[in-house]
Amino acid sequence: MEKKVDADVNLENCPFCGAIPCVKKVVAKNGHEYGRKVTCTRCGAGTKIYESTDDCVDAWNIRTK
Repeated sequence: MEKKVDADVNLENCPFCGAIPCVKKVVAKNGHEYGRKVTCTRCGAGTKIYESTDDCVDAWNIRTK
């Protein structure tokens, strides 16, 4: 299960469709939190799961260059 994380982060637009992405918290049905990932709100492109918001944001922003 994924839940949007309301975080004040600087994300670049999606490199594939130009839409605005968001950071999501990845949580199992039993409530265990796996980490966070960035996902495009339009096309669904995204990063792998990272332990921290900063790591997934860095991975996303490097990818768009």
